[in-house]
Amino acid sequence: MKLNILTMENSEMARANIPPNVLPFRWLAHHVSKIFLMLLPKIDINGSSKISVIFGQRGQEVAFDNVLGVTSYFIEDFDFKTFYSLSSHEQEFTLLTELTKALLFIAKRKEENKIISDLITATAYKVVHCGFSLQIPIKKLGKSSANRKYKVIVHRILNADVGEAWRCTVIDKSTLTETETWITKVPDYLDRTDYFKRAEIKDDYYLIFTNLGQIVFGKKLTEI
Repeated sequence: MKLNILTMENSEMARANIPPNVLPFRWLAHHVSKIFLMLLPKIDINGSSKISVIFGQRGQEVAFDNVLGVTSYFIEDFDFKTFYSLSSHEQEFTLLTELTKALLFIAKRKEENKIISDLITATAYKVVHCGFSLQIPIKKLGKSSANRKYKVIVHRILNADVGEAWRCTVIDKSTLTETETWITKVPDYLDRTDYFKRAEIKDDYYLIFTNLGQIVFGKKLTEI
């Protein structure tokens, strides 16, 4: 089974080791894991479709090794105090290093597979090369007005500044101007790839719908 969900979070016991009045650990880690998964080829690491890398002592939590397609890997000796004293960029490198080591261990746990290990390592280099930041065009949400005057482009933005935020760009072809607006709040830390299901332009309004047909974003093209 190919990996399609990758997360990093702290364990329940780790909460006592996280300093007060700081951003939640999973928020800081969100964009790193999402960028890694976006750049990683669709591969089977250990038969799991979901891998969770969990930082902190395990306590009573269960570690899964490809149980019903889920693997959870604990990094029990992680130093949260030092982590939170680092700069944002240093935090990103720390998270990427731990994530890479965890995935390599999981991949090699049952048998050595150099191809898989090399792909994991190569993906880590890609994350560094992109500067821990991606702007991903979402083709299913891109639309053009019936008169072809307006073109709408949507990007999923992943980086330390916004976490995961989605942005809409409207191109007015008659004036050759572009305007932008955020679809989500900024910063945000939710994966909305399945939540934002489809889009349409109706009566000069750009609309985004969920898979249940609920409008979750709507704005007049001239007001974006």
